[in-house]
Amino acid sequence: MPLHDIFPPIDTTTYLVKLGSIACVIIFILLYVLWQWRKRKKKKTRPYYLNLLNNCDFNESKRTANQIGHYGKLVVRTVQEKEMLEELISTLIPYKYLKDSVPFPKEIQKEIETFLIQLSSKDV
Repeated sequence: MPLHDIFPPIDTTTYLVKLGSIACVIIFILLYVLWQWRKRKKKKTRPYYLNLLNNCDFNESKRTANQIGHYGKLVVRTVQEKEMLEELISTLIPYKYLKDSVPFPKEIQKEIETFLIQLSSKDV
């Protein structure tokens, strides 16, 4: 005795292909939207980091050295700025690991100020 179904047989492969292609399109759209959002967010944060760097306290050398090392990498754009930052970080390394925070010497303060002035002038 043969079985007679009410519904016709379903071809699952066509539904899987359609579902997979729709899922891929949705995933690509979500990734594109996320990428655009992060790209726009990074543009907004550069002035914030520049403001943090400009408000560094030269009397607290440990905090200032760490801030310049961390936020400087997020702010620099050109090769010349990266070279200046690497040179500045190499001069600030001894101040990062001091037990007590001491004020910076005048030469290092001038190097930091010229670096910040160059970063600010490129942003205008």
